[in-house]
Amino acid sequence: MTRIPLDVSLFCAIGAVMAIGIFLHLLLNCLLRRRVVAGARAIDERIAVLIPMRNEEAHAAAVLADVLAQEGAANMNVWVCDDHSGDNTWAIISAVAAADNRVRVFQAADLPLGWLGKPWACQQLRQAVRDADAERDDSVTRATDVLIFIDADVRLAPNAVSAAVSTMKRHQLAFLSPFPKQIYRGWLPTMFQPLLQWAILSMLPLRLMERSARTAYDRELAAGNGQFLAIDAVAYDAARGHESVRSEVVEDVMLARSIKLAGGRVAITPAPHIASCEMYPDAPSLIEGYTKSLWRAFGGRFGAVAVAALFLMQFIMPWVGMFTAPPSSLLWWLCIGGVLAGLFGRVVAALVCHERPWLAITHPLSILVFVWLVAESLRRKANGQLQWKGRALV
Repeated sequence: MTRIPLDVSLFCAIGAVMAIGIFLHLLLNCLLRRRVVAGARAIDERIAVLIPMRNEEAHAAAVLADVLAQEGAANMNVWVCDDHSGDNTWAIISAVAAADNRVRVFQAADLPLGWLGKPWACQQLRQAVRDADAERDDSVTRATDVLIFIDADVRLAPNAVSAAVSTMKRHQLAFLSPFPKQIYRGWLPTMFQPLLQWAILSMLPLRLMERSARTAYDRELAAGNGQFLAIDAVAYDAARGHESVRSEVVEDVMLARSIKLAGGRVAITPAPHIASCEMYPDAPSLIEGYTKSLWRAFGGRFGAVAVAALFLMQFIMPWVGMFTAPPSSLLWWLCIGGVLAGLFGRVVAALVCHERPWLAITHPLSILVFVWLVAESLRRKANGQLQWKGRALV
C-alpha cells in the first residue's frame, strides 16, 4: 500500500483525535442537559404565545389548534402577526380568532429600514402584548410573565407550554430553547436535518452556556432555535427584545446572546417529546433556508469557513486515513477510532432526539452536504442573491 504523505497523515491523526474528543463531549452534554419534564405541573404564570406568520396557509390552522389545546396553562393568550402574506393565511387566522377569544390577530406594519421580516413581526407581537397588559391594568391582574415564540410549522404536544415554562422556572432561566424533533422527507433533508441536533449536542457546552456573561467567551456562548422559545418577559424587555437583533438573519442565536448580555441565564436542550417541526418539506426550500443564514451562523464569513474546514478535518480525514494508512498501524487504529466516534456520536444524538439511528451511516455525506451549503451560502451572500419568502436579504 502506498504510504500517505506526512502532512496528510498529520491531518488524519488530528482530525481523528478531535472526533473522539467531540464524541466524549457529546456524551457529557447528554448526561448534563436540562430535561424538559412533560406534565410536571400546571402553571399559573400569565403566558403569551406569539406566532409570526408569512404565507403559512398550510400550517396556520394546525399550529393554532395545537396551541389552543394546551393543558396546564390556564392563563394563556395567543397572538398572531400576519406578515404581509400573499396566500390565505389572514383568512384562516381571522376565522380562528372569531371562534376563540383567546386568539388575537393583526397584520404587520410595513417593514422599516434596517429590519428583517421575522424580527419585525416578533417585535410587533411583543408590543401588542404590552399594549394589552396596559389596557387591562387594574392593579390586580398581573402583566404577562412569559413569552412563547413559536414558528407556524411547529407542532406541540398538549403539555408543551406548561413543560417549557416549568423547566424555565425550575432552573431559573430567562431564556429556554426546547429544540423540537425535526421532521424531514426526501434525500437532501434526510441527509442534512439530523445534523442540527447532533451539532448542538456535540459543539455547544450546554451547561457552561448558562453561566453569566463574565468573559468574552461567555458572552459569545449562547444559542437558540427560533422554532420554539420560552422567554421571561422582563428579561426580554431588558435586552430590548427583537429590536436588538433587528437585522440579524440568525435572530434566534443573537437574541439568546442579547438576553445573556442583559444578565439573563439562557439554555437550549433537545425536547422531541413536546414539539416537532418540519422546517423544509423539500430540497429547494432547504437550500434556500440554509443558504440565507449559514454564512452568518458561526459569527460571519470567517467563522463559517473555519467551521466547514474543521468538520472536514474531524469527520472526513479519519475516513481518508482509515483507507490509506497501513493496516494495523497506529494511525490506522486512530482513524478507526475517529470514524467510529463520528458514527456513534450520531447514534447517541439520534436516540436522545428521537431520530433514526441508522442515519448515522450517512454521516460523512451529511458533512459534505453541510460544507457545500456553507460554500453556497457564502457565494450567494457575495453575489447579493440571498432571499427568504420573497424578500431579498442584504
